[in-house]
Amino acid sequence: MKSIRRWFFDWKLDKIFKKAEQLMDQGVEKGNPQYASLYTEVQNTVSSFKRHVPDFDPKEIPAIEILRNQTIPQQKMSKPMMLSIVGLSLFALVQVVGISVAAAQASIHMWQHLFQWIGL
Repeated sequence: MKSIRRWFFDWKLDKIFKKAEQLMDQGVEKGNPQYASLYTEVQNTVSSFKRHVPDFDPKEIPAIEILRNQTIPQQKMSKPMMLSIVGLSLFALVQVVGISVAAAQASIHMWQHLFQWIGL
């Protein structure tokens, strides 16, 4: 019975992965909802199979990870986004340097008052 389940499981996954491969060959971009629906089918098939075969590890099938990566849309950074990130980073750097200098000055000022108070 276990081998029949495994055969049926492999057959279902093969059908799903062939659909995904066809989408890739047709030039469908990453992040397309079609990939997400195929990945959901894979997840449902795997969870159904794991109920009958609890020691099954889905990491045995690298195509699952490839399909999952196809569901994630490709992020393209625009110039305004890059400029805002660089600007924010520079602002944060200036703030860190400013706070460090202010802390050093406060410390020096505190020590000067302490030495004046004790008479040195």
